[in-house]
Amino acid sequence: MTRLAIPPTIARTSDEIGFGAVEKIYRPYVLRHAVAAAGVLCIAGLAALAAVSATRYVWIIWLVFAVLLLGVFWGIGDAWRFSRRRYYLCEGGLLVAAGVTRLTRTIAWDQVAELWRYQTRVYSEHGPQSFHRCRMRLVDGTRVNLEKPPLAGGDQLSQTIEERVTAVMLPAALAALEAGERLPFGPLVATPAGLTTGQGVLAWADLHTARVNRLRIRLAPTGPGPSISVRVRTVPNALVLIGLVHRLAPHATIHFDRSV
Repeated sequence: MTRLAIPPTIARTSDEIGFGAVEKIYRPYVLRHAVAAAGVLCIAGLAALAAVSATRYVWIIWLVFAVLLLGVFWGIGDAWRFSRRRYYLCEGGLLVAAGVTRLTRTIAWDQVAELWRYQTRVYSEHGPQSFHRCRMRLVDGTRVNLEKPPLAGGDQLSQTIEERVTAVMLPAALAALEAGERLPFGPLVATPAGLTTGQGVLAWADLHTARVNRLRIRLAPTGPGPSISVRVRTVPNALVLIGLVHRLAPHATIHFDRSV
């Protein structure tokens, strides 16, 4: 990924609001895809024109082609607007800008209430392709979707955000459990005694293995009791949950690999 220059206004704003220095810049890569798609559509349209140029209804084809061409240019313009969006990763949060420098959102790590990070896989004749997904709900209820538009290096950005949000959330989660509170993680609920779900109750002391892959989180007990299995995409703050397992069930074995 080409290293982008940090605009002075962005660097100054990041420092003023306490986010620290800008570490890295991420941008969408939708423009090149839009241009390629436009080229394909134009060639297809020209081929259609050549094929029917001798017919009596050629004016209809010209009209359809004009509408198609208008749609292509509208799509390129919309993609160009998206391509100027920037995501500035800072130590203390994320800055989102439109038009490179016009800030539209500032997100401190402690403003994130829930974060979902998972992968989807598409199978084709060229083999499987994995696409990252990262969505957040802020404490004020605002939802942020980092998968639209797709970002160059977006998976790396999502991983960094998840790790930093987890570093903020985990101490608070541990303190809440020590105070006797219950913490929801989608279909799972963490309590001072263990994890509860529709599949049963699993005490921290009985937890033997925690496995996290691309699709599921599986929690197995030491004895013959039932295991817990939930889909990753349904569990907000999954990394916080695994952090609780690490701290409250230190004897448990954790296998964490989202690539499989």
